Amino acid sequence: MSRTPLLSVISLLVLCAALLTSPGFAEEDRKCRHCDNTGKIPVKPFDETPDMLLDSERLNYPSGDLGLGWKPCERGEDIHPEATEAAKSEFEAVRKKLETFLEERQRAYDFLIFGPGYEKHEVNHIETENHRVVSTLEGCRIFRKSITGHQRTRLYCMRVEDCYSYFRELLAIPDYKPSVYGKYQLLMWGKVDQQLKASNKMVGNTQYPLATGNARLLTITPFEPQGGRPAGYSDDRLHHDVVHNMVHIYCEEWDGWVDGCFPMWFYEGVSHWIEYRTFARVASYCTDEGGELHSARDKHWERLVYKLLKKGKDTPLLQLSPVKIQDLDFDMRLKGWALVDWMFHQGGGEKIRTFLKVLKKSKNEAQAWRDSFGLTMQEADDKWKEWAIEHYSPRNWQKFDKENDERVKKFEERQLELLGQLPY
Repeated sequence: MSRTPLLSVISLLVLCAALLTSPGFAEEDRKCRHCDNTGKIPVKPFDETPDMLLDSERLNYPSGDLGLGWKPCERGEDIHPEATEAAKSEFEAVRKKLETFLEERQRAYDFLIFGPGYEKHEVNHIETENHRVVSTLEGCRIFRKSITGHQRTRLYCMRVEDCYSYFRELLAIPDYKPSVYGKYQLLMWGKVDQQLKASNKMVGNTQYPLATGNARLLTITPFEPQGGRPAGYSDDRLHHDVVHNMVHIYCEEWDGWVDGCFPMWFYEGVSHWIEYRTFARVASYCTDEGGELHSARDKHWERLVYKLLKKGKDTPLLQLSPVKIQDLDFDMRLKGWALVDWMFHQGGGEKIRTFLKVLKKSKNEAQAWRDSFGLTMQEADDKWKEWAIEHYSPRNWQKFDKENDERVKKFEERQLELLGQLPY
């Protein structure tokens, strides 16, 4: 080989080495095969849809990515030192936020309720857009899918958000934040002793399943404090109870808590309306025995209202108004549900919202009817009855059956969608 080509090759190699070690090339042309110079290594399963909820369990995710979908890249730190440093700072800020959230929640709930050794209760803390949830629910099977206690808590977080959207639709309100905490408080206990301790510590001695604490706290468990739940008490039934009682909390908290402002037919009727809208059936009542007592009549309420009216056995509104919640029989609840349905069809959420506001301001149902619908109570009862006989007539039963089948289908599809979104 001649010396001239050899010298040319050597010169070329020297030039390449100089280019590779130049600062400009290192910063602009060298690529990290792990993160493409972003400083963030993608991590499954959250690399496409990061977990944005304030969730205490994010600190323990097996991927170690805090649910962000990435971890700081240290493998190519010499290539992108500034990007790595920025990623580390962002990652630690998220970790600190989650740790602070968990520490504050543990002080406010875990330690207060259970004292030293609260860690053994494995309490989950999750904050969504409108709710703060505390839960020790255990894992179970839902729609043939086995889920952990944490996953079940996440599922209920999304379920109550759906419930709240139905409530906002009923009252035609785009959004609302509770005045004190800014979010609704929901405590769900997997064991009866936990529920009893929570009730005593948080709101004093309370009666299952609802403890309002000035309408800002719902504490609920899948077990009765005395005697336990029957073996057939499923997650479906718990879901009904949560929806029914959360609607009570929304009604009480919205526009400020006022003691004793609701006629009980309305108080229960709104919960039944949203429960029926969600499941196409009603399985939860504010009397513990109600669910079992009325289980054979949980569906087709449109037909039941029509039959009640044709028999002439509905309680007149003037007589229904003062009835206490423990004295509401099934037919009274049925009429309460149908009255809310009529109110929604007649004036939409705006009139129901006005009705609720006047009740809280005056504690006077007659005035609420006048101010919202321009009717006396007798006139409202007469107009409702005329509408109900026509609206719920047998010629519409097939249409209602179809609507309810669609609700069931929509509900099942939504649950499968939520189950598919659960972390780990």
